[in-house]
Amino acid sequence: MSVDADREVIERYYRAMEAGSPDQMTTIFTEDAVYLEPFSRGGSATTHTGRPEIVGWLGASFETANRGVTITLDRIDVDGDEVVAEWTCVGPALPGPMKGHDRYTVRDGQIARLETRLGPAA
Repeated sequence: MSVDADREVIERYYRAMEAGSPDQMTTIFTEDAVYLEPFSRGGSATTHTGRPEIVGWLGASFETANRGVTITLDRIDVDGDEVVAEWTCVGPALPGPMKGHDRYTVRDGQIARLETRLGPAA
C-alpha cells in the first residue's frame, strides 16, 4: 500500500468516529484486528480482538461518551505499514479537549492493529 492509501484508511477511521457509525467501521478493520484502548476499566488498557468485538465496543461508545465528538488530526506519520497519529478530540461528554496518540498497523487497506494512548506521543 502507498503512504497516501494508509493515510486515507486512518482518515476514514476518524471520520467514522465523528459520524458515530459502526457500519462504516466494519470496512475499516480486518476480520482479525486487535484494538488496545485506555477508555475502559479506569484508564488501564483493554484489548478488543476481532472485527465484531471492536465494532461492537465502538458502537456502544457512540451511544455514550463518543456521541458528537470532533476529532482533529494533529500529526500523522507513515512508515511502511506502521502509522502513528496524534489527535485532539472534543465532545459534549468530555471535560475539555482530549489529546491522543494512535499507533496503527495497516494491512491491505484496513486496520489490523490499533493502540490508543491518551496524551501526545512520547
